[in-house]
Amino acid sequence: MTTRWTSKIVRGIHVRLLVPAMFCISFFSFIVTHFFGLPYLSKHRISTKSENIVLPAIQQYNHLYLRSRVSSDEQKPLTHRITDNITNENIYSEFTVGATTVDSKNKIKGLCPFVSPLLVGLTDMSVIASNSRKENKYAFTSRMSIMGLKTGGKYKPDNCISRNNVALIIPYRQRKFHLKIFLRYMHPFLQRQQLQYVVFIVEQSNGSEFNRGMLMNIGYQEALKQGSFQCFIFHDIDLLPEDDRNPYTCPENGRPRQMAYSIDIYDYRPTPKQHLGGVSAFTVTDFQLINGFSNVFWGWGSEDDDLYRRVVHHNLTVTRITDNESAFANIVRYRMIDHRKEKSNPDRNWLLEGWKHRLINDGLNNLSYKTLHVLLTPLFTHITVDIQQTSQTSANKRWT
Repeated sequence: MTTRWTSKIVRGIHVRLLVPAMFCISFFSFIVTHFFGLPYLSKHRISTKSENIVLPAIQQYNHLYLRSRVSSDEQKPLTHRITDNITNENIYSEFTVGATTVDSKNKIKGLCPFVSPLLVGLTDMSVIASNSRKENKYAFTSRMSIMGLKTGGKYKPDNCISRNNVALIIPYRQRKFHLKIFLRYMHPFLQRQQLQYVVFIVEQSNGSEFNRGMLMNIGYQEALKQGSFQCFIFHDIDLLPEDDRNPYTCPENGRPRQMAYSIDIYDYRPTPKQHLGGVSAFTVTDFQLINGFSNVFWGWGSEDDDLYRRVVHHNLTVTRITDNESAFANIVRYRMIDHRKEKSNPDRNWLLEGWKHRLINDGLNNLSYKTLHVLLTPLFTHITVDIQQTSQTSANKRWT
């Protein structure tokens, strides 16, 4: 009898203690997992997903590239055909970048992949040009706003942290058609590379001959007033890259990049190694070191040759994407938009001969201009300046 009652009492105690005990165990497991286990796993980059962020990015690129190879007589622009079917959310939620798994639902961010999964490869320029003519300004502005473009032509990826913070400097005067095509083409192009960037249009007022080098210098200085950048890409408005695998990323310090050396009007024959015109990329450190462009070249010609001499003089190495891999030659091609030929500078040859005499006191450190306005438009930062040829010319003839 005693044994039976003892057994009932023990079973009753077990039942009354079982539920609280299970609750305590579950709560303890939750605390350990979420406050100790997960941070440790994240810190040490332990993940069930592949740690190789380049390979899945290339695989995703190949998937996108095949989808983009459609007939050129389709009415949708190339960028629309991609974004209609593949959204940022379902791309980024599949990638492990840096030390963090990117999830669009909880907005955790890591570094963007080395190779963007949004690339589409070679672009049908005729389709882009045709659709640019059809799409009005407000429709395009609205589309870019939806994609994340901010006032002033500022953009950064929404779901990952870009590895590059780029200022794009474009010298400009009286080329509205070129500007329209350039903006409609380059914004989607740069966004597919997952760059953080700002587009600066530096316009020279009427009066003096066009001075490309000085406008580049002005764009550099004015951009630094707006924020900090890793590098600057100095870009002619009439050149468009044909393939978005052509990287608009920042070069290494000491290795400025010549980008536009294979252009359609020259039958894509590589320009000479000494050519540093069209499109070029510099880190802030390197551009400051060489004192920027020369300010003395009014009219067309030779400011890029002078720039090359400055680079070599300071023991910097001009690089091209094809230096180590010739297979990239078909990727770095450019198309030039038709335009009337600019008036050449009759003094460009003798000015170039005296480049070394002017090097120290001609460039960023003797820049003189009047800012007429700085306007933040929906698609770019518009800087309009007045520069006078007379004072600059007399000041820089001293070496003769």
